Amino acid sequence: LDSKMSSSEAGKIPDLAAEAVLQVSEEIPEGAEEVKGYDFNNGVDWNKIMESYKYTGFQSTNLGLAIDQINKMLNWRLSHEKIGENDIEDPEIRANTKCKIF
Repeated sequence: LDSKMSSSEAGKIPDLAAEAVLQVSEEIPEGAEEVKGYDFNNGVDWNKIMESYKYTGFQSTNLGLAIDQINKMLNWRLSHEKIGENDIEDPEIRANTKCKIF
């Protein structure tokens, strides 16, 4: 407590903090995912823990979305795409052509 500050001033939230933190709540959009963490009472399942990041909070949601995108890239094969005019047609080569991200 600042010695120059009265007890009534000490209990007042600074305007800058109030403007940054105390916002009017908005309605949750229909179909929005519920924010919740992983339930460790069900044991440790690393895949489900990674999936749960999408529903843990704002930063975790973005991490979860990034994990999903990386998994899509790791699972992608050229054979998933339609054969274009100048593309390789050999099915084995297409199935073994993967996305290299690292």
